[in-house]
Amino acid sequence: MDNVRPNWTYVVALVGTLGTACAEDPGVEDADDAGDTGDNGDPGGDPNRPTPHAPMPPDREEPNLSGEEAARLVTTGIEAFSDMNAAGVIQLVEELATEFSDQCPPPLEEEPEFEADSFVRWIVPEPCTTPSGLTISGDGSVRRSADESPEETLSSVILIGESTRFEHSDGRWIELNGSISINTVTGSEEVNAIELEGTFVGDPTSRQATPLLRPDVQASGEMSTRNGESLSLTGGITSPALAPAISIDFNAVGIQPALCQSEPSGVVSMRDANGYWHELRFTDPPALGEHEIDDPFAEGDCDGCGQLSVDGQMSGSVCLASGALEGLLSD
Repeated sequence: MDNVRPNWTYVVALVGTLGTACAEDPGVEDADDAGDTGDNGDPGGDPNRPTPHAPMPPDREEPNLSGEEAARLVTTGIEAFSDMNAAGVIQLVEELATEFSDQCPPPLEEEPEFEADSFVRWIVPEPCTTPSGLTISGDGSVRRSADESPEETLSSVILIGESTRFEHSDGRWIELNGSISINTVTGSEEVNAIELEGTFVGDPTSRQATPLLRPDVQASGEMSTRNGESLSLTGGITSPALAPAISIDFNAVGIQPALCQSEPSGVVSMRDANGYWHELRFTDPPALGEHEIDDPFAEGDCDGCGQLSVDGQMSGSVCLASGALEGLLSD
């Protein structure tokens, strides 16, 4: 994401290091299978198209999402994903971890084989309770590290939870079954990358810190920004904030004002309350296994409009409101 063209390959490599670091945590299984956005169904089919979150009844009602609503939901969905505040979940877990005792969780049999500025680990097959009233169960860890060079500083934090539940006598509780990875690069450029996978739920008070802990909200995927000038998002979100849609999926969605100010690249798909997918395709995403497209607008289709299909049937062109993307990079 330089001043002319974001280097998405760099960001993908950056996010990839997070998954590698997660896998190195001793005793913690890979969280890739911990969950997915909503209740996605059949994993087969065209990888560039979303799959229904549940089987559709034969007598379902007609689609109930208009083209204008689909266009508006493009920015609504990006904003909702950006507002998840996954860092808030990590902060709440670290606050609870300050109440760990010598015997709860049980001491680790082996020390980690990697370097970290801070590392908190719990392996609790049977629930235990600390003297302060914190009951712990499940496996997980929080790892923070920083790597400095003359050119840049890479800071990362990784949270992994497998069937983890923290429940405090004061009423606070959090359940974790997934992973959160956050990387920040500072130096000549600034890159922020976040990766979410799985489910996270908390008590009403904890939910005030981050909507990601709400039981009716789930987000999964990768988002990155560079220098506050471009954004890349692949993943999905389910949230009441998306009404009248239920869920939104993002396939190689990018906001790159240096290339096009009036529309994003990629495909945004919305699922309405009756189970229909409304797919708004601005540019074709890269094929499965291929690298990012250098300039998705090379053919000159930066007109602010995308092709809408409903339940696989073409429905025509739908255009975003003028200036719809403004402000998405300033938060």
